[in-house]
Amino acid sequence: MQVGSEYGRAWYANQKEHWIGWLADYEGPGAYVKVPNGNVAAENVYRRMVCTPAIFWLVVQSASIGRTATQALVTSILADPNAAMARHSAWIRRTVPWDSVQSALLNRAPISKEEFSGACATLRKTQEKLRIHCYSQKAWAATQEFEQTVDEVEMDIKKIILSLPSRSIAQRQIMRKNAEKLIGDGSNEKRSAARQLISALDELEEREREALNRKLSGMKPAERVIHAFIRVPPSETETRLIRVLMDHPGSTSTELSRALGWDAQTWHLHFGTMCKSREADLWPADPSDIRDASFYSGILANFDKRTASWELKPEVEAAFRDLGI
Repeated sequence: MQVGSEYGRAWYANQKEHWIGWLADYEGPGAYVKVPNGNVAAENVYRRMVCTPAIFWLVVQSASIGRTATQALVTSILADPNAAMARHSAWIRRTVPWDSVQSALLNRAPISKEEFSGACATLRKTQEKLRIHCYSQKAWAATQEFEQTVDEVEMDIKKIILSLPSRSIAQRQIMRKNAEKLIGDGSNEKRSAARQLISALDELEEREREALNRKLSGMKPAERVIHAFIRVPPSETETRLIRVLMDHPGSTSTELSRALGWDAQTWHLHFGTMCKSREADLWPADPSDIRDASFYSGILANFDKRTASWELKPEVEAAFRDLGI
């Protein structure tokens, strides 16, 4: 499969380095002058990558495909070697859907602190290599423009705060991250500006949530669910999370995970993430009884502590059936 579409002329030496460079700049234009869309979910990244060897490397390294299936996949690709990269990549994704890759990754053993530190160093070196050797003038200019809008509060803080309503979700997240970093290691002037920025972000996001809640206040719970899942349609994985609970009410997270073909007890984690991402369109999550956090899964489902089992709230299940889920 060589190392990529450019083979020996690629900036990266292997597909691991390719993935590191691609992901390191994913929230910005990057070397490929992408249009940042704010969706940095792993499933979305998997769908957007169209380099056949990169996708192939990921599914093999994550152990989400067996040897026989791997050989069949290579045979099908090589049977039509002149097909476009996008077509080859689509073949791989059909053979190995995201659920399989995700499950394989979640079941890998955690890495050590030393491995994590080494991975961070590799990421920095790869990103620098990418920027020095690969960026075209257009890509470099686009990245610089993107980063300047979210960088170390170089501009007048008042102008930055006034610009917040027009910033994308991805830009706001990076601005907040940079501001938090400056509070820890910036100068006194930058620490003050960073605190003002975070306070302004908190206030803006709270106003936006209140405005949305006022807009939705006249809706019944089922109507809110329909509104939320029409505004942000469920992904393939989210649809499976919902359906498995509809088909197996009163099951534990372990049982629901197994019904999805996942070895780990992860159903409730993914379900909670799905609820959290739509909390503003639904209703606030109640506080958790077991930790200092919100109980996001409880937005849409009831949890029986005695049996550790789950079931959709009746009005929520009715809404999902109306949506055809």
